[in-house]
Amino acid sequence: MVLAAGGGARYRDSGGTTHKLLAPFRGSTVVETAVAAALAAGLDATFVVTGAVELADRLPPAVTVLAHP
Repeated sequence: MVLAAGGGARYRDSGGTTHKLLAPFRGSTVVETAVAAALAAGLDATFVVTGAVELADRLPPAVTVLAHP
């Protein structure tokens, strides 16, 4: 499970220019890197809990997206 529902306020307060999950990391974004690692681990299911930003369009179909308002 990748928890991705926070607003990223502390990240932006410290100088971040985008939502922290969409920040560049190892040639991708933070959330895409975390999801790729979860999928590569061969888990039975991978869930991403979203809320503050729309991420579903950035995630592969094998991921179950759970929206947290």
